[in-house]
Amino acid sequence: MSLDIWKFVHNVTRLRRRTPIIRCRSGEPASHEALGTSLQGKLTKSSPLNSFTDTADAECEQLGDASIERRYMCQGAVNTVRLLQLTRATLFEDAKEYGATALIEEGWTCDIFRRGKDTYEVVVRYSAIMAKASKAGPATPVAIREARGVPGMMTILRVVPE
Repeated sequence: MSLDIWKFVHNVTRLRRRTPIIRCRSGEPASHEALGTSLQGKLTKSSPLNSFTDTADAECEQLGDASIERRYMCQGAVNTVRLLQLTRATLFEDAKEYGATALIEEGWTCDIFRRGKDTYEVVVRYSAIMAKASKAGPATPVAIREARGVPGMMTILRVVPE
C-alpha cells in the first residue's frame, strides 16, 4: 500500500515539473511605435511587394523571419523584462548578420517553471521579421507591460544551450 502512495507522489511531482507556474505572452505581433511600421502600412508603388511605407514615412524592406528560443536557469526570482531584453538582443545580433537594421512585427512568449525551492527555469521564445529600415527601432521588446515574473533578486545561474 505504501508503495502506491509513493508512486502517486512521484507522478504528481513529475506533472508539476512540466506545468509552468507563470505563462505570459506579448499578444499579436507588433512593431514599435517609434519605428512607425506595421504590415498594414501602405505599399509603395515604386518598390517591390516586400517593401512598405506607413504614414510616418518610415520605409522598410523585409528580409525574412527570425526566431529564437532561450532557456535560463534562475535563482531567487525571475525578472522577465530583463530576460526578454537579453533574448531580443541576441536575436537582433543574429539579424544584423543578414543586413537587418530593425526588427518588425515582434512577438514573444515566456514560460516559468519551478525547478526547486528557489530555482526557476525560464523558456523565452522571441520571433520577429528582419528588416532594413530607414529609422532605427528601440532596443526594447514589444508589449513589455504583459511581462510577469517572480518578485525578488534574480540571479541567472546559466543559459541552457539549445
